[in-house]
Amino acid sequence: MPPHPLNLLRTSFDWRRRIGKPRVSGAIGQPKPKPFGRAGLLLWLVRNRLRARFTGGFRVNPFFDTAAVRPIVPPQVLSPAQRERLADSQGA
Repeated sequence: MPPHPLNLLRTSFDWRRRIGKPRVSGAIGQPKPKPFGRAGLLLWLVRNRLRARFTGGFRVNPFFDTAAVRPIVPPQVLSPAQRERLADSQGA
C-alpha cells in the first residue's frame, strides 16, 4: 500500500527543521558563511517589528491614504448580474 500523501508532504517539507536555517554547506569559497539560525531570525523579526511600531512604519500602505483614513481607490461593489457575467467569462 502506498504511503499517505500527507505523510509524504510532511517528510518533504518539515518546516520545523528548515525555517531560519539556510544550507551553507554548498557555498563556494572560503571561509564558509555561518548559518543564521532560528535565534538570529527571531531577533531580526522582533527588531523590525519594534522599529516599525515606534517609527510608525506599520501605517504605510500603498492602498490607503493614512492621513484621510480611507482607501486610495473606493471599492466597487458588483451587482448580482455583473458578478454572474464575470463568473461566466472566467469559466467558474
